[in-house]
Amino acid sequence: MHRERKYRDERLNKAAEELCMYTDIKKRIEFYSEKLVESRERHSSVSAVRFDGVKVAGGKYRDKMAEVAAQWAELDAEINRLKVNAEQKLFFIMGKLENLSVMQRRVLELYYIKGYSIVKIARVLNYSEEWVKATKSAALKKYAAI
Repeated sequence: MHRERKYRDERLNKAAEELCMYTDIKKRIEFYSEKLVESRERHSSVSAVRFDGVKVAGGKYRDKMAEVAAQWAELDAEINRLKVNAEQKLFFIMGKLENLSVMQRRVLELYYIKGYSIVKIARVLNYSEEWVKATKSAALKKYAAI
């Protein structure tokens, strides 16, 4: 869920956008993990079969299956690179959240990651809406400064 509120301070906008991306990044990591499993299952059976010496146009011999296996290995490497990149972004966000107090972290997680409203967060945490707003503001400023 993306929050549309814009702040005067660009650092706060960047911090809010970063927190909004958290869920999307987690979904991307799951997607890449599934694609790696699918790809490895598909090409594991191909890599076990070898057709050496297939003559192609021009009289050259080549192993088409080896070429396909190499292409799949390259695809696996690219998917893995994308997954690692997404994991690094997620760990970066999590690391910044760890520098906040427990309540600040909880408010930001509920607001930006879970998409709860201020009213719902106040009900869940059993605090006033004013307290939630103040905590969110302070937490976002601290998060942006990290």
